[in-house]
Amino acid sequence: ADLEAAVVGLQEDAEDPGLDLRRAEAVRAALGRLGGAEAAVRVRCVAGGSEAARTGRRAELKVLRRLQLPKPVLFEAGSCELPLEARLAIKVTARCLRETPALRAFIEGCR
Repeated sequence: ADLEAAVVGLQEDAEDPGLDLRRAEAVRAALGRLGGAEAAVRVRCVAGGSEAARTGRRAELKVLRRLQLPKPVLFEAGSCELPLEARLAIKVTARCLRETPALRAFIEGCR
């Protein structure tokens, strides 16, 4: 399994929209300067949203383990209903997550 990292930026409710992602990108840029471009390429930036508490002004680095479904989950146009044929593959992934409590999932989609 490939290992990657994600920098999750967070912001307070009162801060400018998008600051969470910009914080994550600043951390990735620093990783590139200090660890080389190869390190930064394997880091994803994620907008983590906002929190009311002052602890929202931060970025967290998460190590990701890539779990690959047997094939992509394809949806009908305009739908977010999970197709029947995808449920078995997702059931296997759910079992992996259940058996490894320390493992956290990051689900990526595209438009």
